[in-house]
Amino acid sequence: MRAVGLTIQTQCTGSFVADLPTIKELEKALSEAGSAHHEYEMVTLSGIRDQLWPGFYSAYVLGKLGNFTRPSVLSQLLESSPDSDNWSKTAAETVHKILLK
Repeated sequence: MRAVGLTIQTQCTGSFVADLPTIKELEKALSEAGSAHHEYEMVTLSGIRDQLWPGFYSAYVLGKLGNFTRPSVLSQLLESSPDSDNWSKTAAETVHKILLK
């Protein structure tokens, strides 16, 4: 269930976080962004890797879940998220943890 009206100011970024989605919501949106981005790379970029992927993911996630943080902040957090077998989950946990600091 989503926290309604949760607005905090983060210490690490100094930005306001409004209506922060749950980890599960973030994970789902990141997974969907990954599928959409893969299609974008295959169809639009003819299989070439998109070096600007964090911006694509940020735009997708914020469009789906609302502007809970600035796109530049989310892009940086996604780019710095560690690789794992389930990157969407790891990235969601990382984003949530840092934005709640």
